[in-house]
Amino acid sequence: MAKIKKGYLISANEIKEESILSLNTDDKIIEISIREAYDLDLEPLVGIDWLKTFSDSWMEKTLNDKEKHVLNSFIKPFLIYATLVRVIPYLHNKLNNKGLNKSTDITLAPNTTKEVALFQQLVNQRLDSYKLRLVNFFKNDDDKETNPNPLVDTTGASAGFYLPDYKDESESYYKARASKVNYWRGR
Repeated sequence: MAKIKKGYLISANEIKEESILSLNTDDKIIEISIREAYDLDLEPLVGIDWLKTFSDSWMEKTLNDKEKHVLNSFIKPFLIYATLVRVIPYLHNKLNNKGLNKSTDITLAPNTTKEVALFQQLVNQRLDSYKLRLVNFFKNDDDKETNPNPLVDTTGASAGFYLPDYKDESESYYKARASKVNYWRGR
């Protein structure tokens, strides 16, 4: 059985059981990806303070029913796909004293770079869905501590570059430019 990393809310074994990763995948590679998903994807979404409090409750096994629901319905699915997005390059490539090499096996043919990119894009789409669910849940859960930054991006950058979510500010811009007596005339 895989070791559960302190405070990471999910184990390598759970990732294997709930995703397409095979059961013989090296736990070390999965645990590196879990740490990255936790630190780089989950923490910026929910905030350091909330996540520390939540993780402490999880480790002490004192989560209430609502927190268990959040963990099982929102956080774990998000972490599974965030981990998959981050593990793909590690599974396909190996860095050793000979440089960066494609990982191959006698019975497997290596994938082309295009095939790997297409598969990673598919997994990124799933991450985007779970990330949006998680952000929306925290926006609407009536807890001021869990409200994400209103400017938070709700995608996992699956296009290969960052496109911020668009928020129409034209009305507030128009009102801010208006004088107290009459409307702004564009001077």
